[in-house]
Amino acid sequence: MISTFKLDLIFLQEVRISESQIENIIGRGFKCKANIDADNIHKPGTAVIWRESLSVSEVSVLVPCRAQFLILGNCGFINI
Repeated sequence: MISTFKLDLIFLQEVRISESQIENIIGRGFKCKANIDADNIHKPGTAVIWRESLSVSEVSVLVPCRAQFLILGNCGFINI
């Protein structure tokens, strides 16, 4: 989907894999941050993927496994 639709920013829910696993799937040119419980792989979380060329300055956890906050340029986004 990333290459078909030329996506730059992707918000994921119900994530059960780590950042390194996501990076292996998406390949080069992208970064990601996962918000999962590493001690309980059965508990789903969220993740955000963005193209490296975007000016993402912050990705933080608002609620563990449930909500992330992303700053892109002067815009804020929430992934819930």
